[in-house]
Amino acid sequence: MRINKKSFKVVILTDNDEMTVASNALLIIHHIRKKLKRDLDIAVVDNNSSDRTLQLSLKSGIRVIRFNRKVMKKDVVKKALEIGRKDKKDTLIILDLSGGNDAEDAISLITRSINEGDRFASAYVFPPKEGSSIGCWAIDRGLLEIMDGGSISNVESELVDIASREDLEILSIKEMIETRSKKRSISFLKFLPRSPLGTITALVRYHPLLFYSMLGMATITTAFVSGLYTVNHFFKFREVSYFPALITLFLFMIGGFMLVAGIILNALNVMVERLEAIKKFYD
Repeated sequence: MRINKKSFKVVILTDNDEMTVASNALLIIHHIRKKLKRDLDIAVVDNNSSDRTLQLSLKSGIRVIRFNRKVMKKDVVKKALEIGRKDKKDTLIILDLSGGNDAEDAISLITRSINEGDRFASAYVFPPKEGSSIGCWAIDRGLLEIMDGGSISNVESELVDIASREDLEILSIKEMIETRSKKRSISFLKFLPRSPLGTITALVRYHPLLFYSMLGMATITTAFVSGLYTVNHFFKFREVSYFPALITLFLFMIGGFMLVAGIILNALNVMVERLEAIKKFYD
């Protein structure tokens, strides 16, 4: 019977959800595959998160589709619908974590889809928190195929309408990177609770341009001070003080080297990340 063969595609929408993405994904995977013995395909659509959402998703072994610029929620929803049409599972589950919905909502909709069988069309769990979240949706493949055929269904219209209640001020073109291994630079504010050594290590690893630029500018500022002292000494005593002059020259050279090193290391960091992404994507 069809009811015993239903397959599911779960798409989790994330936007700085590092505290919940991995636990919710693993709960869904465990419940559906281990307890219900069902076929499950799970993916994350990430709206350019600036925290560790991407890294934690990848560590959980989840496929990640990442926007490399912040986009409107309706564009993220449309991407989730495209994934559902492409993968052709019996039921598409869209779980938006930003509104407080969790794995239990997705599991409840999956269970409802199984129990109702061919009678199932769609179901919705309202987001507990106010905001731009679309909550948790379950959509039957037949309904997705109607959407794909060009007609605007009530479900798609409602999804986009809810998703359009977006308070983001940034609207950019839809540039998307699909990858299994795209690193994301961690926000500088994430380093503040760390130890001094941990902060320095994290800055060197994730923000080499920022780290070496700060060192370079501090060194050049010190060189300016030393240079002013050298010039003042010359006009005052009509003789060159060679030691501070050499120190000034040395500091300018070191500061310039640090600025150049920051630019080069940042470029290398980006290049390595892209190479890793391509390698992981084709593995």
